[in-house]
Amino acid sequence: MKKGLRLLFIFALLITLVACGDREIPTFDDILNQTVNVGSDARNWEEELKNLSDNETSEDALVIEVEDNVNYDVPGTYNVTITVTDESDNVTSATFTVTVVDNVKPVISLVGNAQVSIIAGESFTDPGATFTDNIDGTGAATVSGSVNAAVAGTYTLTYSYTDAAGNAADTVTRTVTVIPVDTQAPVVTLNGDATLTVEAGSTFTDPGATFSDNLDGTGNAVASGTVDTSALGSYTVTYSYTDAQGNAATSVTRTINVVDTTAPVITVANATVTIEVGSTFTNPTANASDNLDADATVTATGTVDASVVGSYTLTYNHTDAQGNVATAVTVTVVVEDTTAPVVTLTGNAALTVEAGSTFTDAGATAVDNYDTSASVVVTGTVDTSSLGIYTLTYTSTDAAGNSSNVTRTVTVVDNTAPVITLNGNASVTVQINEAYTELNATATDNLDANVSVSVTGTVDTTTVGAYTITYTATDAAGNTSTLTRTVNVSDTPPRLAQYAPAEGDTLSIGRYYKFGTIELFLLNYSDKALVVIFEDQTVIDEFEFELEPNGPSQQMPTNIFNNVFSLSSKAILISSYNIQDNSYSSFLFNLETKTVDNSIPSGFVRWYATGPNQGPTGSLIDFDRYYYVVSKGDDRGIYKFNEDLTLTKYVTLQQDYDSVYFRFYNDEYSVFELSSNGMNYSTFSLVLSNSTGDILQTFDNTINRIFMMGNKLFIENSDYNRQDNRVGIFAFSDNQVEITYVATLFVFSDENMEMGPQTTANSLGVTFYDDVNNETQLRFYDDSYTQISIRTFTNTWSFDQDGDYIIVVERGENYNNYSLNAYKNDGSDPIVADFGFTREFITINTSYMFQTNYNVERPFNYLYFVQGTDTNNENTITKVYYFEDEEFVGYDLDDNFNLYGNSSYFYKDNSKVLVMSVEQVYGENDSYTSSGQVLVLDLVSQTATTSETFNFDTSITRGSSNYVFSGDYAVFSYSEETNYSSMKHLIFVDTTDMTVKTVTLEEAITQSYFIGLIVSEDKVTLQFNQFNLETTISNFGETFTQVDSTPGGGGGGGKFVVDDIVNEDDFILQFVFGEMGPSIQLTWNGTVTGTISVANTGYSVYVYDGEGTENDTVYIVFEQDGYAIDVQNPTVTFQGVMTSTGFLTLDDNYNETFGAIPITSDMYLEIFIYYQN
Repeated sequence: MKKGLRLLFIFALLITLVACGDREIPTFDDILNQTVNVGSDARNWEEELKNLSDNETSEDALVIEVEDNVNYDVPGTYNVTITVTDESDNVTSATFTVTVVDNVKPVISLVGNAQVSIIAGESFTDPGATFTDNIDGTGAATVSGSVNAAVAGTYTLTYSYTDAAGNAADTVTRTVTVIPVDTQAPVVTLNGDATLTVEAGSTFTDPGATFSDNLDGTGNAVASGTVDTSALGSYTVTYSYTDAQGNAATSVTRTINVVDTTAPVITVANATVTIEVGSTFTNPTANASDNLDADATVTATGTVDASVVGSYTLTYNHTDAQGNVATAVTVTVVVEDTTAPVVTLTGNAALTVEAGSTFTDAGATAVDNYDTSASVVVTGTVDTSSLGIYTLTYTSTDAAGNSSNVTRTVTVVDNTAPVITLNGNASVTVQINEAYTELNATATDNLDANVSVSVTGTVDTTTVGAYTITYTATDAAGNTSTLTRTVNVSDTPPRLAQYAPAEGDTLSIGRYYKFGTIELFLLNYSDKALVVIFEDQTVIDEFEFELEPNGPSQQMPTNIFNNVFSLSSKAILISSYNIQDNSYSSFLFNLETKTVDNSIPSGFVRWYATGPNQGPTGSLIDFDRYYYVVSKGDDRGIYKFNEDLTLTKYVTLQQDYDSVYFRFYNDEYSVFELSSNGMNYSTFSLVLSNSTGDILQTFDNTINRIFMMGNKLFIENSDYNRQDNRVGIFAFSDNQVEITYVATLFVFSDENMEMGPQTTANSLGVTFYDDVNNETQLRFYDDSYTQISIRTFTNTWSFDQDGDYIIVVERGENYNNYSLNAYKNDGSDPIVADFGFTREFITINTSYMFQTNYNVERPFNYLYFVQGTDTNNENTITKVYYFEDEEFVGYDLDDNFNLYGNSSYFYKDNSKVLVMSVEQVYGENDSYTSSGQVLVLDLVSQTATTSETFNFDTSITRGSSNYVFSGDYAVFSYSEETNYSSMKHLIFVDTTDMTVKTVTLEEAITQSYFIGLIVSEDKVTLQFNQFNLETTISNFGETFTQVDSTPGGGGGGGKFVVDDIVNEDDFILQFVFGEMGPSIQLTWNGTVTGTISVANTGYSVYVYDGEGTENDTVYIVFEQDGYAIDVQNPTVTFQGVMTSTGFLTLDDNYNETFGAIPITSDMYLEIFIYYQN
């Protein structure tokens, strides 16, 4: 029982589970009723199922059935049913309506024409219109309107139709015109003239006639009749018309006359016929054609001579039966020569010549068939300086241009040996045990530019004797030559100059010159001035002149004018100067006769220093590049030497002058400046014409600038005939002068205007001041001195030149509202500085670049310090500007920077500019103090940095200011007001952190200048021309130590030995040259023991007593300095200074003596000359 109950329970449970399976139907959104146009394609209604889903069955597995009863071609409403069944057979269905509608309008078409015309009284039947509809099909359209055929007028019939769906067709209309009864005839009118004339043979085109009718309108009338243009005669054409109602017009006629006025036409095969001269000529055939005549015979006139070259004309003519004359036709017959001449060489077609010789061409001849004067032209060259095969072409061209040529081959060969030239003499002498220095030789060849010379042979300088050195040169062609030199080894002591003053004489100073083999030694001794002339170390002449009794130092053979010249290799001019009375003595040594002429007036040479052949003292001066000036005495004037060494006076001077300066020279003009330093000091300048010697202009004062622009010489003179503080511009051309007075002159040039007198300019700028209108004008002129622009200013503060620009500072009323503008020399619009703040109050101060080294190219010349107020006119703004690359560059400055009146700026390099601003402050008891600041402009970052204020307890000035840079460091030196020539105060600037340290030296440095600055890791060295100052960086500004007891011992950079002065075993004295200029270096036992900085001169003379051993003293005489050196102890040196009254020397105990060096029997005179580029 219990078991049966359990089975019954399980069965009931199964029934329950089956009954509780998937009973949920699929779902989708409601489908709206649809409307479609009749005639549409059947729709896929499954696409209307939206959001279809089922709880278990996927969308792809659902079964969709559609019952579509829609007739898409018949309007109406239809039902569509969609059924969806899932996998559990759960069903969902939806039914919606689809309405098929007709929206297409019918189309109406007229039967017959849209425009119909009838005559009044005729019957009218409307042909009607039909419609076509997509549903209704076709049928007759509905007409509205009527036509009264009995009454003339215009009637409109309108046709319409609306289909069963209510679509109305577009209406169509027909216009019916009822014409009244017409009895009026048309009128016929000719087009053109009633009588016409046509040319026989032409085509006749009838212009016709037109009709005009009251109803039919207008049109072409009907023509009858023909015209035959191939037959002369008169023809008639008749024109008529009948209108639609039968009314006939009155006919009109036209007469056409066919005539012949056309001339025949002549033709030839060629208008130009060319034949060869000498050939047979036959007249060419010509034909004539006529519009009527069939037979046309042509006649010809003219003749042709075939034996003579030229152009001939034949003329052809014809007249037809009607008398019409043809246009004559010409035929040009050209008889020409096209046969080339025959060229025949004179001599062989192949020649051989020696290199370096002169080649003479034998030429060629030509014969022509017609031209009896045919010539031969040779092309090609033979360069006998270069080996090779050359081709000469001989061409003959006759008068007709016919050309032919032949060629000749010339072979240049080298069979000539080189020529050897010895350097130095063919016989030289060296001292025993001295080193022999081979002078070598050079070789020139008729062909080779560079021929090397080999040297064979040896010299044994330990054995007296004659030795032979052989020089051999072989050119590229294998030609060889030899030359020998004899070297004599001698035990006789040499003397560099075979002249010695007498024992007991005293030597004060000397000079040495060499012109080829001629050598001059000039010196003062005792009470005489002596000139000794050597040739090949042999005295060939000497002459002396008395000195003033006050002492031998009162007169010197040479002076700063360097008046020893070789005049075009003909003579040597020597001028001696007496300091006491400023007088000259001149001597002329004739190099040809080897004699001295002392009869010439006492004077001195002034030469064109920038022309060719200029150079160190003793150089060759051409006759046309110098003047000889006699400035005092009865012969005073300006002369020139002639080729025969005589003098011609160009200018007579009216008074004595102490000095003469040759300011300018070119092919046309010379400019001199003469001055007198006596009681009545005066300066006199003149412009001289080189070609005539005439004085073109004189000035009673100095001249500012001289330059050329275009073909004119310009001279700026600030004081001559001064008018209202204006300067004069004198422009010379063709010996005429044009004078202009201006306020300021600006010269634009590609050359550095700060290097000295200017030579060439490309344009000018000038300012003029108008007192009447209180205006200033800035004008620019091009290189032809033609004005190209003008600017007018009412208030200007300054005009500054910077490159090709003039920087103009303009001010407003009451000295404020300044502006800064740059005007270019081409007259273009100015470049304006934009300060960036309001112009209620603006002032500008200008600071000029201070630069002693003019070889440093700097980007600008001026700084402009600008002060103004901000937009609220409350705060003061300070800026600094400079002009670079055609724009103003501005920097904002700190408020604590003070631009003092005594300020200047220094350009370091392409990275920084330092502005040194110093002010003197007046204190109690007439005392002064000084304070200042440093401003650094970084041109790379374009920033400005200001240092703290530094102070001095005395007044300082830039009187002898110098400065040097080294990396980021700079040192400036200042003088005291009481001694401008000294250096007392130093200012050290570290531009990296704007640290400024100052020092006041215990003793002022006089007659010294910076030559270098060395900043190492921990030490600062200031190099002067006479000594060094050294300190550690930590103590800078507190103390300096003088180092190097040797004057100028700073050393520094790139030294190289120029030459030995003395080289004796343990002691060597040499000239060296480095960044700081020339100096003497002392070496003892292989160690450099000292360096002496020497004057920047072009020569020196030294004298030593003894044989150059350790017991000697060496005296060195320079143009500006003299030294005595103890050979045994070369670290101790002494300096003498040449003054205007003599020479300071030392005795054997190194005590100062005034005057001269005593001459002893064992004293030698030797010369050393060096040049600095």
